[in-house]
Amino acid sequence: MAERVPVLYVAAAEDAIAPPPTLKRLRQELGPQVSLKDVPRAGHALLPEQPEATAEAVVRFARGLP
Repeated sequence: MAERVPVLYVAAAEDAIAPPPTLKRLRQELGPQVSLKDVPRAGHALLPEQPEATAEAVVRFARGLP
């Protein structure tokens, strides 16, 4: 998918259930246009735990799109 379009992967840095992948692994799996944003102080419930940081990551990514 990220071969053709930019993709953002937002990860909870302290997720014990689904630990965040590395950027290298994401690019191997999805392609070169994938970006990774680790949100600190967030566990598996990323959005309820860090809503502002999650929204900021998405907005920053979207503003950087061509």
